[in-house]
Amino acid sequence: MGAGSQPASKPTAVPIQILVMAGMMKTKGRSGAVSALLKIGLFSLRGSSSKQPIYEITSPEFDEVTIQLDPKYYPGKRFKIIAHDNTPENVYIQKAALNGKRLDDCWFYHEDFARGGLLDLWLGPQPNQQWGTASFLGSRNE
Repeated sequence: MGAGSQPASKPTAVPIQILVMAGMMKTKGRSGAVSALLKIGLFSLRGSSSKQPIYEITSPEFDEVTIQLDPKYYPGKRFKIIAHDNTPENVYIQKAALNGKRLDDCWFYHEDFARGGLLDLWLGPQPNQQWGTASFLGSRNE
């Protein structure tokens, strides 16, 4: 970096509105559903065509996102994601909790998303190589 240069920062107070409908996301003010998912820290390689869709978790750009779920399609009212210690340097997930319960996987089922709830992510500057290794994608025995 040159003199007077500052590192790029993650946006933290950009409003985002997302309406979630049957198996897809429609965004207002964003380029598309995939872009919106990535910015909020979620991604799905399988999409909604899988028998049991899942979301992979990645570092979000925002400190907090609330997704309003459409009651015509989902039993939950909203799904909230909170990124603790979210700074430009802290891009690695250290630990996670889904609805207050420790989450050792780097993914969760779409049905958990559909019920609504809270995904807490704690971020740090170095990878936590112990987090996200509990099971293969979608292979949890529950």
